[in-house]
Amino acid sequence: MKKIKLGLPSLPYLRHLYFAFLKLIDYDAARLTFIDRGVELEAVGPDIRPVLQDAFKKAIELSQNYNQKGFRSEFPVTNNERKKLLPNLLKSLSLPPNASILEALEKYSKSLNSYHQQIFQSLFPFREDGDFIPFQVFLLDLYALTRAPFFDSKYKFDFKLNIHQTMICIAGYLAARHMARRIARSLLTTLIFPINLKVSKYDLYINLRDHVSSIPGLNPEEALILWFALKLPPSSAEDLLVIDVEEPGQSMKPISAVTVHLTDLWLRCGKALSKLKDKEDSVERLLRAALSKATQIRRTEADDAIEFVKLLYLAIQEGRESEKLELMLRASRLEASLATSKEPGDKQRYQIARIARTVTQSLF
Repeated sequence: MKKIKLGLPSLPYLRHLYFAFLKLIDYDAARLTFIDRGVELEAVGPDIRPVLQDAFKKAIELSQNYNQKGFRSEFPVTNNERKKLLPNLLKSLSLPPNASILEALEKYSKSLNSYHQQIFQSLFPFREDGDFIPFQVFLLDLYALTRAPFFDSKYKFDFKLNIHQTMICIAGYLAARHMARRIARSLLTTLIFPINLKVSKYDLYINLRDHVSSIPGLNPEEALILWFALKLPPSSAEDLLVIDVEEPGQSMKPISAVTVHLTDLWLRCGKALSKLKDKEDSVERLLRAALSKATQIRRTEADDAIEFVKLLYLAIQEGRESEKLELMLRASRLEASLATSKEPGDKQRYQIARIARTVTQSLF
């Protein structure tokens, strides 16, 4: 079995789960080709199944790494899913009802050797007539439908996934789940997806775990984009979709989503970004202050940082000299006005202004 075709879902979020799984493929061992309504994977060697098995193993390792960092469960399920859907899935793999999702992935991965035409026919084109209702963590696209006026709590989706599609989505979710953080009473999970299927020699998700250990917040967007540009090596710059969600209680709830276009940013602003990397500690402190507004008590400090970061994002663009001067002027003015202040919180605001000024100086 040298080739396999994967039909891609029409629902955008479900498609991103497939993209996340495909980013686990070793492209030294397989070639990816876009086809109508999907992709084709062709093994460099005689069989594509060991390549797929390695991808599932990576998903398991990423989930174990996530758990080792003290974040939440290995895979979130609702109470209803725990009673019926999960046991049915485990039963289909000849596993006991108390087995874990990671054990299911491992068992499925090993069983790929016994699949041939069945898996080929079940994955292309994308089918919606399987045996399993999708887990809530796969249904982010449908959350907006439940927020519509006059919703009577009886919305039903009319598609089901087969075992192969379900396992691909589980692996994609476990790969994309990057971290969790608490905002007020909510525990938010951050998911990171590739926007496209750019074939690369580096491992996207290992790269993200190695270089982006934390994400203070998703807003303002300019600060998040600069955070990723600062943390990731230029050689592995890739366009990403970053989503904050509340993992299922009864539904998958999206909180915020930001598209991070790094490829074009490095093409337009590579020289300026390199200068920011030279002052990484200072820039990181400025960005962290801007991204942490939702968790900070001192909102004024965060507001100052947000103002400076928005200007900084413009100032690094080619030919935006006026924004550089404006940022320098505002930061210097605030720094001077707070230099001798004894008011509570002004010391922190002074430090933020001073950092903004020194960072801007490095751009000239």
